[in-house]
Formats: sequence, C-alpha cells, structure tokens
Amino acid sequence: MVTCREVIVIAGKMQQHKSPGPDGIPNQPVKSAIRRYPEVFRQLFQRLLDEGSYPDQWKEQRLVLIPKPGRKPPGLPSSYRPLCMLNTLVKVFERIVLNRLQENLEKVPAGPHLSPTLWNVAYDDVLGATQPGPTQNLAIADDLVVLAAAKKPHHLAAKSVKEEVQRIQSWMEHQSLKLGPNEDGSNRHQPGEEGQPAHNAQRRCEHSEDGYDAQIPWRSNQ
Repeated sequence: MVTCREVIVIAGKMQQHKSPGPDGIPNQPVKSAIRRYPEVFRQLFQRLLDEGSYPDQWKEQRLVLIPKPGRKPPGLPSSYRPLCMLNTLVKVFERIVLNRLQENLEKVPAGPHLSPTLWNVAYDDVLGATQPGPTQNLAIADDLVVLAAAKKPHHLAAKSVKEEVQRIQSWMEHQSLKLGPNEDGSNRHQPGEEGQPAHNAQRRCEHSEDGYDAQIPWRSNQ
C-alpha cells in the first residue's frame, strides 16, 4: 500500500532545478503540494496501482536534443543526444512502482530509475540463456556486445558469434524490437594466435514505436 510517508520521501529527493515535462510545471511546486496535501496524492497513486491504469497524458514527454561533443554535422540526428522530459508527477509514480519491483527482484540489478530496471528485467532472458560455443554477452544498460575468442581455427569463433546474434535477433523480434546494421559503432578486436583475429558482434536495435536505440551489429573482423 502506498503511504503518505513514501510519497513525501520520494518528492523530497527530487532536485528542484530539473527541467519540467510537457505540462511545464517544475519540481518545486509539485514537491510543495505533496508536502502540504500528501493524502490527496497518496490516494491518486494508490488508485492507479489498484486499477493498473496509467493516464494517457503521462505518456507524453518533452523532447530535448543535446548536441554531442565535437564538430558533429548539425543536420544529422546522430549528432544529438535525445532527452525525454517527464512530468514531475510521473517521476513520483514511477519511483513508487520501482519500489515495489525492487522488493521482488532477485538476480536482476535494480537502479534508481524505472526504465533501466524494466529493461534489465526484460533483457535478463538474453543474458541468462545458454550461449553457443565460446561466446560471451556483455551488457551495459541498453548496449550489448557479443564476444568470442578462439585460437585455431578462428572461423569457429565467427560461427558462434553469428549463431548468438541470430538468437538475440529472434528474441528481439518476439519483443517487437528489430535489429539493423549500424556502421557508427566501434568494432574492436583482439589479435588471436598467429595473428588470427578474434570476433565480436554489434547491431543497432530500434524499437518500432518509441524510437528506442541501442548497439549490437554483427561483423567479422577479418
């Protein structure tokens, strides 16, 4: 059950000078309102949890594009880092949901924000599954790299990576995600025995609805 204390504590930890969401209301007025009328907000959040509902207005975000460091072409979308600003009430409610997820999560790491935690929960199927041959999956947030090392013959490593990327691609499609090639990501390799290269995998992951973007492409470094 949502308590007044929980709502007040969450609001109290929110920074005052963060940019507002599409409603234009900064954090400070919302924090003051919650401190003064905590029961009103407690009832609101409890009803949303009980009904399993989420207001349509809360699904809207204000997009801000931050130029990336360096001399990037201003006309390319890849020259900017997109930030989506949420309404303050949405942030409070997401933290309430996250608190309840953290009570039931065991193996999956849970951070201070809801979206990365939900992604970790979903991605656990990819990272926890048995992988073919000598491959290893490394993930940081929404970036995933498939690695394989072999002495001789080195083409076995490439075969294992390709099989693993195909498995990941199948999982992505089942989750309404899609993989596409991306030539912008780094593609490092470590020389193997007698100069034979190891192999890695990268691919670009895009969500068909919200523009989600990550790097995972497959390519053999030969």
